[in-house]
Amino acid sequence: MKAIQSLSISSILICLNICILIAQTSPSRLSQKTAPTLHLQQKNTQSLRIRVNQVAAFLEWQQTNALPIDMLGFSKDSSLILIHLPDIELLPKLISCPLIDFIDQGQRTALEESENDLGGFRINAVSAVHSLFPDLHGAGLHVSIKERAFDPQDIDFKGRVKDLANFPSQITDHATTMASLIGGGGNSSPLGKGVAWQVHLLSSSFENLLPDDAALLNTQGISVQNHSYGVGIENYYGLETQAYDKQVRENAHLLHVFSSGNSGDKSSESGTYAGITGFANLTAQFKMSKNTLSIGEIDAQKLISPLSSRGPAYDGRIKPELTAYGGFGSSESAALVSGISLLVQQAYRDRYQTLPSSALVRAALINSADDLGRPEVDFEYGFGSADALGAVRSMVEERFIKDQISEGELKSYSIQVPPGTQKLKITLVWNDPEATPNAPKALINDLDLQLTDLQSGSEWFPWVLNTFPHADSLRKPAQRKADHLNNIEQITLDQPESGNYQISVKGYDLSDSIQDFYIVYEFDNQPFWIYPGVYDLIKGGESYTLTWNPAAFSGLAKLEYQYDGEQIWRSIAEIADPSLGEFTWNFPDTLALLQFRLTGNDWAFYSDVVTVSQAIVPQVGFDCEDEVLLFWSGIPGIEQYEVYNLGEKYLEPYAVVSDTLIIIPKNQSYGLYYALAPVFKGKNPKGLTINYTFQATECYFRAVLVREFISRDTIVLDISLGTSYGLASARLQRFENGEFRDIVQMNAPQSPNFALVDRQPQPNRNLYRVALSDLRGRQWYSNAVDAFFTPDNQFFVYPNPVLRNELLSVLDASEAITELLIFQANGKLEKTYTFQSGVSKEIPTEGLVPGLYFLHLKTQKGQLYVKKIIIQ
Repeated sequence: MKAIQSLSISSILICLNICILIAQTSPSRLSQKTAPTLHLQQKNTQSLRIRVNQVAAFLEWQQTNALPIDMLGFSKDSSLILIHLPDIELLPKLISCPLIDFIDQGQRTALEESENDLGGFRINAVSAVHSLFPDLHGAGLHVSIKERAFDPQDIDFKGRVKDLANFPSQITDHATTMASLIGGGGNSSPLGKGVAWQVHLLSSSFENLLPDDAALLNTQGISVQNHSYGVGIENYYGLETQAYDKQVRENAHLLHVFSSGNSGDKSSESGTYAGITGFANLTAQFKMSKNTLSIGEIDAQKLISPLSSRGPAYDGRIKPELTAYGGFGSSESAALVSGISLLVQQAYRDRYQTLPSSALVRAALINSADDLGRPEVDFEYGFGSADALGAVRSMVEERFIKDQISEGELKSYSIQVPPGTQKLKITLVWNDPEATPNAPKALINDLDLQLTDLQSGSEWFPWVLNTFPHADSLRKPAQRKADHLNNIEQITLDQPESGNYQISVKGYDLSDSIQDFYIVYEFDNQPFWIYPGVYDLIKGGESYTLTWNPAAFSGLAKLEYQYDGEQIWRSIAEIADPSLGEFTWNFPDTLALLQFRLTGNDWAFYSDVVTVSQAIVPQVGFDCEDEVLLFWSGIPGIEQYEVYNLGEKYLEPYAVVSDTLIIIPKNQSYGLYYALAPVFKGKNPKGLTINYTFQATECYFRAVLVREFISRDTIVLDISLGTSYGLASARLQRFENGEFRDIVQMNAPQSPNFALVDRQPQPNRNLYRVALSDLRGRQWYSNAVDAFFTPDNQFFVYPNPVLRNELLSVLDASEAITELLIFQANGKLEKTYTFQSGVSKEIPTEGLVPGLYFLHLKTQKGQLYVKKIIIQ
């Protein structure tokens, strides 16, 4: 009785200690026990893999706490348990168990790499550039991502990461995302392709907020550097600001692109615009620089994101200059514009065999931007949303002027505005000399832009914003007048009369004797299709927004589509206002080539031919020593499939097959990464790429799981294979007399998932494995798994012998034992324990000296069973 009371007090103390441990465990402490991806799961049911330090104790804890989980399988040493959690809301209770060391995700489909949010490719017309100018992809150019390091081993960057010997060690997902948006190669998936997908990539650390050494940047060939980071709201012209302006002026081809920041709902604590919520909240003083770009974020509806940082700059200049759709913040928006900048640079370089001035690139980006927000320009959207196609076309069509000017000089240029122009836009940009720190105004060399209609004599000045430090003033629409603040000036004219116009630039107030400048102009008068295009991935059965340039469209229009090879146009919708430029449509769930048509009373406009695909993801049937089998679900009507593997830089054709599987020999070193595409009218839309070694399939075996760890009847093993292709038999083997022996045989399994049953298990512990034979006579074996068979009124004591001070377990499948007594060999009683319930009873051996002992097991019916144990 004293022993029982002592045990009860001890048990209470243990429980109190556990409760205190749980109560004292902070959320951050608890989170250390879980995989960081678990909180992202939204499904009600969960497959989880847990590591426990005492299996039997955990099983008893689970029963005591009535946690409704199913045991799916145990590892060889039983410390890893695969469970099914029926409700994710039960996860905190599972986390609280002190017997669990870690909780991870369980069985799931492995997909490699992340995919870019390609909404920005549509909204910012990147897809249109890829379709219309397929040779523009950043080849031969170099971009630097300044922050922490991106992952140089990402397959989307294969063969294009430079300076690996000096690559930083601290890799982040954020930097990898930036690099993917700018220059992902599309190896992981068609959605993994970046804007300039053949550019060379380098990494630079932002631990030093000053510009990188210019000599090093030039040696590395870097023409664009992306900066998607901030340090908090700052509103002044500082040393970093000055350094960036100076570096660009001295290295004219180098473009720096900054994110505006994600503090759009905050106010500055200092400067002219202190305390004005929602304005002047760019997140670093170096973003105040005038020879760089700062990029804000818009959402999928082309509205400024609430957290996107706004201008003006500390002295009233226009900031941010541009916005873009990034999907997750201004970081992604900046990366998108960095990629577009590379395409603009390549378009110029391919024509003139040299890189353009960053001032010309900025002028092209700003001049082509789609106006959003208040008319023309404002402090939220800047000059509008980046338009990759418009910027590239200004280079390809040579709609730019580059010149230089001196103090008081006036230079004029004639342009011919064609009939039907909806909007004339002209932008002047120059790289201005750096100002002194804390200068009240950053502008040093002041140029003036003016437009004149040579027929009528009418004149127009640039758009200028009100800079008075009050929210109402900062929201006022732009007005036309001379600009003596910005080194970017823009004139727009809606529906201009056709004819001769004159662009004039005057050297109004120059500190330097000569100032280079650049002008870009465009006539918005030609309709063109933006999205989707020839190279866009469209998944059948999903919704996408069809997008076109709204120029010259008016009146009611009809939107239709046609299958390739047919003569029938099928109606999608009547468009009341085609000048809106978009319509969202649910694509048919099929594999097909489509073309779209927009028609009005006296006009018709056609899209590219677009591929609607059903992406195929290869699966691994087996990964054996000498070969790998890949298989996939076939698409009705498709007779051939092309298999791609990862080459030196990009996916390359490996084989064309007329089946839905392929066996790849390993001795020919074709690599680890493969993708598939249906062979369809020359388009071959690729699906996701897999690394076959990451798919949880070994040589045929995926998993061999014991359905019940402790059984009083038959023992069932669930077998999951990658494939049953080529198998002659599957055999269940049990370890007996020092070897594994066949006990059950299945001929030629027809399914990769099946069960094998031992209907006559041995009492106590059984050790099993599964043996497979193929049609060529080869053999494969699974890992061994444990199961325990305890018939009614039979008990199993393990381990025996047991090491001194370790736990001794008694398996009691019928839960009949109520009392256990430990006697020495001489008959002296050493310990007494009582039990209420539980399949597994754990007995401490502390205080017992090595030797022979007898366990007396008493049941609730008064029966007595005796077991011998040895303590070592």
